[in-house]
Formats: sequence, structure tokens, C-alpha cells
Amino acid sequence: MREGGRVRFLAPELLAGTERFRTSTATDIFSLSMTFFSVWALTHPFVELSNEHKVQKHIRKGQRPKRPTTRIGLPTEMEDELWRLIVDMWAHDPSSRPLTDDMQRRLEDIFGSLLEQHGKAMFHVASTSS
Repeated sequence: MREGGRVRFLAPELLAGTERFRTSTATDIFSLSMTFFSVWALTHPFVELSNEHKVQKHIRKGQRPKRPTTRIGLPTEMEDELWRLIVDMWAHDPSSRPLTDDMQRRLEDIFGSLLEQHGKAMFHVASTSS
């Protein structure tokens, strides 16, 4: 793979300066955690840092953004579970990050009841409008 990506979303192992820039499922999961964080916080990770060099140093040291104070309209328990997933996804050690199957299961556990309710409502609307 060629080098690329926004520093604020890159996994620490990609910022380590090793001879070869290699993405993996684990680096993608790290980037996805930063995307989840951005959606929740309504800003990019490390917004308080003035430049990309400082961001790189923070990520390489294992520092991560603080939990946003913004509520995202979910019950507290769901937000807590989502935050735990995000924290697991940005683990410093790539082998400690959840695998995609585990992430899918956890996301279904977190959002399953909402999706089920939404799906039923969508089905009800669709069946009554035909």
C-alpha cells in the first residue's frame, strides 16, 4: 500500500515510521473508531491540537480523545456501550482491537432494539401505503 490518509484517523502503527506503510483490518478498525468519535463529537479527533505533528505524537504515545460531553440521543446505557466499543477499537496494540465479527455483534447488541423498532415502523408504513 502507498502512504496516505488523514493523520488524525491513522492507527499508531502506521505513524511509527517503519520502512513500509501497511494497512490491515486492525488499522481500518482504528480509523473507524476515530470516525465514530467524529460523528459523536461533531468534530475531528484532537481538535484541541494545533497541528498534525502534535496529533501524531499523541497517537503514538497511546493518547486518545476524551469522551465527548455531547449526548447523541441514545439511552445512557447504549451510549456507554458504544463508548466502550470505540475505546476497544482504538486500542494501541492492533491485536487487542476487536475483530470485524465481534464489532458487528457488539453493534447489533447496542443498536439492535432501535433497528428492530425502526424496521417494524418502516415495514408498517410501507405495508399501509401500498
